[in-house]
Amino acid sequence: PRARRTLRLLHPSIDMLVVRLPQSLQWCVRWLNHLLVLGSILVKLNVDPVHFGIVLVTNLIIAGVTPPVGQMMFISSQVMRVPMEDNTVEVMPFLGAMLVVLLVLTHFPQITLWLPDWVYGKAVV
Repeated sequence: PRARRTLRLLHPSIDMLVVRLPQSLQWCVRWLNHLLVLGSILVKLNVDPVHFGIVLVTNLIIAGVTPPVGQMMFISSQVMRVPMEDNTVEVMPFLGAMLVVLLVLTHFPQITLWLPDWVYGKAVV
């Protein structure tokens, strides 16, 4: 069987770090920063890198939509020519749904890893 640990124990701290702290940075800078720092730590803790990558991307998307600094919110408001306040009100239910998806992905790694396991077989990480 594949030796993997889930992010259950580290979930609250990683999510708060990724979603809330660096919202003013560009998306690619956040991606590289968190990938290098957290990735090396979690690989040593035997966390599956595919699972970590999917959770990290989900976190970064939520950070891009979260007001007040979410860059995706500014871009979508400008494209739709809608005031930021109206866009924020409309996005809140979807933000809640994304947070639920993040919790499910974090606590049930089988959801994110069934396809790689099926295609490549179960490998020991």
